[in-house]
Amino acid sequence: MIKALVFIVTYFLFLVNLSTAFDTKLKIGISSMITPVDTVRYYDDIVKYIGKKLGKKVEMVHRKRYEEMNRLITNKSVDLAFICTAAYIHLMENARIELVAAPVKDEKPFYKSYIIVHKDSNINHFTDLRGKSFVFVDPLSNTGYLYPLYKLSLMKTNPDDFFSKTTFSYSHNKSVELVAKKLADGAAIENLVFEFMRETGSPYASQVKVIEQSVDFASPPIIIRADLPKALRWEVKKVILNMHNDFEGQQILANMKIKKFDEVRESDYESVKSMTQYVEDRAKNFNKRKLKKELSFIIHDTKNPRILFEKYQPLVDYIAKSINMPVQLVIKNHNELRRLIKRNEADMGLAGVLDFIHVGVNGAIKIIAIPRNKNKLSYYKVALITQKAEIKKIGDLRGKTMGFGPAKSDELNFIPRLMLAQIGIHLKELKGYKHYFYEDSIIKALLKNEIDVGVIRDIHKDKLERMGFRTIAVSDDVLYGPFFINANLDKRIQDKIEQAIYNIPEDLLKKLDYDLQGGFIRVDANIYKAMESKYKKIPSSCGVRCHPGPGI
Repeated sequence: MIKALVFIVTYFLFLVNLSTAFDTKLKIGISSMITPVDTVRYYDDIVKYIGKKLGKKVEMVHRKRYEEMNRLITNKSVDLAFICTAAYIHLMENARIELVAAPVKDEKPFYKSYIIVHKDSNINHFTDLRGKSFVFVDPLSNTGYLYPLYKLSLMKTNPDDFFSKTTFSYSHNKSVELVAKKLADGAAIENLVFEFMRETGSPYASQVKVIEQSVDFASPPIIIRADLPKALRWEVKKVILNMHNDFEGQQILANMKIKKFDEVRESDYESVKSMTQYVEDRAKNFNKRKLKKELSFIIHDTKNPRILFEKYQPLVDYIAKSINMPVQLVIKNHNELRRLIKRNEADMGLAGVLDFIHVGVNGAIKIIAIPRNKNKLSYYKVALITQKAEIKKIGDLRGKTMGFGPAKSDELNFIPRLMLAQIGIHLKELKGYKHYFYEDSIIKALLKNEIDVGVIRDIHKDKLERMGFRTIAVSDDVLYGPFFINANLDKRIQDKIEQAIYNIPEDLLKKLDYDLQGGFIRVDANIYKAMESKYKKIPSSCGVRCHPGPGI
């Protein structure tokens, strides 16, 4: 009887613990072992699957660089993560983590490094690459960096002395593409990604040949924070290890060319750990910073990351090709973007007008262009929409609830607050207001009657009116935020960037975000003087200092 009671109490506590663990959103980190667009596309399904099986809200957190993902895990900004093997070795020393599983391609959770060259190349051995150009994947990649570094260490040399030129691609299939296009003589990549490319008919995979393979390594693991509730860790592991046992899971795995996920142990990664130590001991004089500099292209996180990558990555790739340098698309929130601009750490990008009013345009930032939308206009409008019959004009908003975008957004927050300020409505006169991360979240909130009025871009107005919404106010014309570059960049690179963005091919423009489909026109910072003056007057023109001024 006592044993039964103990069991019941223990089981009850387990359920309570599990329930408590599910109270918050599970953040799942994804590193770019394939290109950002493909990474987001393929892992989006598996992230949603995990959330569905757990009965829990999940959020995918994508980072292109392995080091960035490791930092998020260490800072507890990510709960569960798909990472690289070498990244795991480095993470073991800095974070409390547990192994969950690793992908199985054939029968065991192993993978290899491939050394590849163009299929028409007369290079047949790794040693033939001396004096040639070579592409690494990431400084924390096992197959794409550590393994070739290990080979060079065994040869008592290093990348600077052995290769004529080296760079990082930050994704395995991008490395394949560079070799296929003869933009690099060789590369080190992961066999799982390469075989996936071959099986899915990639034209780049057919243009290269494998000249060398490494021994087997334990596959890139899925890890989870060890400080999460034990019940949650157990449930997550159970879901992942059993994916291949239900139809939906099988379909996701089949699309990723993975048979299943299997358990792995820390000891499985001992060979990679030893290889890391060997390289560190024998290649201390190799300075990773000597590798070709990669430039950053910064944008706001105004939309779902998957959409942003699909709409902006083609532009970034075009600029990279035009200047013959690697360029990374970096998605940041308003605070992070402003911090990078203020510290002169942003090489180029697209920002909001308010960002520059906030940080000021200093000598290191050069505004060179402004985008035009599909209709060749360099401005947009903001609309306030509702389904409430009693709300006919903006003056009827007193006592109502309103949905804004992010607190520091130009278009979905500052402009509508300006509209309220212009007719003397203060935020405290609203019944309430909420901030939503994305515009579609505002629309969903309207459909669910969570708010009375929402803020949207004018390009969506007609569609929503056909759905029964009414527009009660439209803003004045608002200039798009600028395309900027860092004035500290080499003048030749600056000139190449400018020439590239003023001459974007029509077929590429069609693939970009609506706001960029008209291309770019040359401007300087003076174009925003009138808007800056208007913004700065808001606190004084508003009787109560409830509306944000330029310092928000």
